[in-house]
Amino acid sequence: MKSDFFNELKSFVMKEHKDDKSFIKYIGYYETLLQNQDKLKPLLDDMENWMVEFHFNEDDTQGYTYGKYTIYLWKYGNGEPVSNSEEEEWFEREYSPHYYTISLVRDERHWGYCQCEPDHKGYSVKHGCCGAGCDWTAPGFVLNKVYSTSGTFQGMERDLWKLEEKWEADLADYNRSVNETKINRINESIERLMKEKKELEQNT
Repeated sequence: MKSDFFNELKSFVMKEHKDDKSFIKYIGYYETLLQNQDKLKPLLDDMENWMVEFHFNEDDTQGYTYGKYTIYLWKYGNGEPVSNSEEEEWFEREYSPHYYTISLVRDERHWGYCQCEPDHKGYSVKHGCCGAGCDWTAPGFVLNKVYSTSGTFQGMERDLWKLEEKWEADLADYNRSVNETKINRINESIERLMKEKKELEQNT
């Protein structure tokens, strides 16, 4: 059952992003994950008993990330493949109640305006920089473990009606409390302002 997370991730990255003009940036994220294997221990430990299914989600943070990988854990019900039919294999999968997300974040390193010249040590013609000590954006990640559960209302529809009516009363009490607090603050402000007015009148 055990599989190699990084080999599977590498295959997924190449399959998912190979036609992306920014493919090279995903290489950086892969290598960053590889460098930080200790930070991925919960996920890697799960790989002892589960297979992984990768999904890529485009950025939904208005440019703060390069998207995220969602990683579902699964195995066959009896621990072994049951058919050569892809449809049947999917049907027989048992999924873990938790999954992982890896957000591809940016580490902005403001190290200094690039002043590299072709005769400087380590200068790269391809990148037009020495790649040491200059401003750059390094790849980073945030790993989250997410538990998935579900439930439905326990009772009849009329039971929910009673609870809704109770909320109406609770909401009225809440609004009354908020209004009383506002009134008290206004009264305190009026009292303070009247005191300041009186002091100003006395000194005029």
